[in-house]
Amino acid sequence: MEKVKIKSVQGDGHFDNDYGRMYKWEIELEDGRTGQANTKEQVQTKWVAGQEVWITVTPNGKFNPKFKLEKPPQESAPPAQSNSFQKDPLTQRLIISQSSLERSIEYHKGADGVLKANLSEIKTTAKELFDWVISNSQA
Repeated sequence: MEKVKIKSVQGDGHFDNDYGRMYKWEIELEDGRTGQANTKEQVQTKWVAGQEVWITVTPNGKFNPKFKLEKPPQESAPPAQSNSFQKDPLTQRLIISQSSLERSIEYHKGADGVLKANLSEIKTTAKELFDWVISNSQA
């Protein structure tokens, strides 16, 4: 498997087989090599001039080699990043506080979306929600 850049794509007829009609394409690579690719689509978008792709090249006797598109190789995954912020108790408390305040505001809105409580009532409800979450968490 190798990474190549496509220079040109030219239709080269079609043929029928057990899978139905297949369309042939002559592919020229930037390095000057040519090969053949097949698609089921008469108007294909897999082989595009100027595009970099990964291919497998298979010799084809006295004819042009066969080109087959491949998925890019899996690169090794980057090291896992620390999720220490999730373990930080202060950060967790701040997130719960913010969420409790948002839920309290939603709770005190009427059906028309207008806030029906004063700041003191909103803060009291938010504290009740916060205390409930903290007391019921098993971290």
